[in-house]
Amino acid sequence: MIKHLLNIEYNTSEETVKQRFELIAKQLFNQYEIIKGEKTYDFLEIEFYFYSNNHPDTTTYKRNMPAGQWHTHLSGVDITFESNDDYYGGVLIRSIIDHENKVINGPLCTLIELFDNIDIEGGCMNIPLIRKKTNSYTIHIESTTRFGINSGIYKGSKYRYYNTSKDIKWKSSYTANPTRK
Repeated sequence: MIKHLLNIEYNTSEETVKQRFELIAKQLFNQYEIIKGEKTYDFLEIEFYFYSNNHPDTTTYKRNMPAGQWHTHLSGVDITFESNDDYYGGVLIRSIIDHENKVINGPLCTLIELFDNIDIEGGCMNIPLIRKKTNSYTIHIESTTRFGINSGIYKGSKYRYYNTSKDIKWKSSYTANPTRK
């Protein structure tokens, strides 16, 4: 499973962190999908955040969680990296697409889509899970700068990855559309 890639040590070099982001992005887009009840989603747009002494990205939400957890917050939902007081981070899921080609744009809309309608008595039919795709195929992705990050030493870093398929119908109202030049 992908959890082993989500463990970035506190002393990992900046260059290795960047390489890990790219590797995780390629795997999430090409080999994994999100299942919620009867619905299946593919990753459409993600952003990476990681803070450590060697990679001091101060835009990262502090958290103390094991790798591979859902972390909901005011900006959306992350898949967590191994995190503690010294190093922390995750993958913000900005947009997803279901298998009927319905695009869910934006981190808050993605959070609502994935975590709405969950049984309060513990029924687990609607809890989102990440699983390996049964049919993996190559999805071409590109990277760009993160949306809304206007300060800090990583503001120009290309830590945002997205599916470049021309068949995707991004919502015209989505101001963060990474394909808009």
